[in-house]
Amino acid sequence: MATHTLVVGPGAIGSLFASLLLRTGCRVTILDRHPDRADHISTHGLKVDGAGAALPVHATVHPTEVEAFDLVLLCVKAYDTVNAVQDIAPVCPPGTRVVSLQNGIGNLEAIRENLPSASIFASATYHGASLCAPGHVIHAGAGKTILSPMNPVDSCASLATFFDGAGI
Repeated sequence: MATHTLVVGPGAIGSLFASLLLRTGCRVTILDRHPDRADHISTHGLKVDGAGAALPVHATVHPTEVEAFDLVLLCVKAYDTVNAVQDIAPVCPPGTRVVSLQNGIGNLEAIRENLPSASIFASATYHGASLCAPGHVIHAGAGKTILSPMNPVDSCASLATFFDGAGI
């Protein structure tokens, strides 16, 4: 389904989901707002406790450095939503699927306001994750991830299949 996934926010869930996608061979880029953390992740990769070696991934603070993508996993804190979607808006192709993996309210509306041509999906996940260092996450427990389109004409079917294949 997705040929290139942009993960915005390499906290616990962003790093976990990026690593799960990387394990399937998916092309992933991480967009971060912290240059030191982005450099560390690009240099050392993503490590999940108990899952072997770190996985190489490109991380950057510059949206213009990101190659074309067709899926965004938005994993930032609610108070960073507007800034994050405004940062990617200039490079976000029409019809891009954006999955909000965030706590809080108002995130979907902020995404829609700043990315009006995107297909936006709400989500809830029961995966447990803790970030113990930049690029190093502990997967505390697997669980379901539930998706729901903001627009009823958008389908979750291929996205759900894609996530299932990655163990998400």
